[in-house]
Amino acid sequence: MRFHVAPQWLFILLCSLVLTACGSSDSPKSKSETANTINVMGVDGPLAGADIAVYDLDAYIAARPGMSDNLLAAPATTDPVTALADNLALVSDAGAGPFLIVVTANLTTTDLTTGEAPVVNEVKTIKELLDTNRIYASPLTSLAV
Repeated sequence: MRFHVAPQWLFILLCSLVLTACGSSDSPKSKSETANTINVMGVDGPLAGADIAVYDLDAYIAARPGMSDNLLAAPATTDPVTALADNLALVSDAGAGPFLIVVTANLTTTDLTTGEAPVVNEVKTIKELLDTNRIYASPLTSLAV
């Protein structure tokens, strides 16, 4: 009976070693890997096909409405199927934050929950520092902004 259990324990040990070897590295990412992209999702139900803008928060507050520069390197919208917008490149001199992220519905934007146009046309949020985590803009974060 002991011989029947030994192969199972060896298999478990082997799997544990393989999973341990696949673990993530604790080494910090270089600035070039993380410092110039942002991951966004607009939520009033997921907003698919919505326009995205990223502004320097301090410049946005100091400027007249609509006069602040969008820091995205190219115009961007959320994915029409998943409503995600990942790895959006920022201009090279965007800085490290804080940023104001604005997700605005356009004529083709769909709320993935209902399949219809969103009820809330614009959601905002603030991101203090750039990192690889996705930031969510919602009606609640818009109220906080």
